[in-house]
Amino acid sequence: MHTSDSRPLPRRRRGLLIALVACVALGLAVTRLGSGEVAGFAGDALYAVAAYLAIGILWVRLRPIPLSLVTVAICWAIEFFQATGIPLRLAEQWIGWRYLLGTTFNGVDLIAYLLGGVLIAALDTWWRSRATALGSHRP
Repeated sequence: MHTSDSRPLPRRRRGLLIALVACVALGLAVTRLGSGEVAGFAGDALYAVAAYLAIGILWVRLRPIPLSLVTVAICWAIEFFQATGIPLRLAEQWIGWRYLLGTTFNGVDLIAYLLGGVLIAALDTWWRSRATALGSHRP
């Protein structure tokens, strides 16, 4: 990814980190202030968005569609891992595991992760094209 900035990768990482912090804050607000299935679904979609942003920080050169595919695959793997009961037992040992791995399998979560992964990839694609267009018009 090249723009008129001589340091595009650090700039992208910084943007992704800011977005990640905002996403985590929004996710916590949704799950703490909201209730019911809608809040749960939104929280799960935001979990996928946060995963996308975190993976993007680590693997900054990965384009939006492959990044989205990796993200959804990881989220789904974690969801299926919940069916083993191991994440529930881990969460009893340390609360952080509850936030990272969840505790119980729910098939609807798979849809939320897919939706979150698709939406953030679309937003990222739009953002990258906007940045490229703005960069090409700079003197």
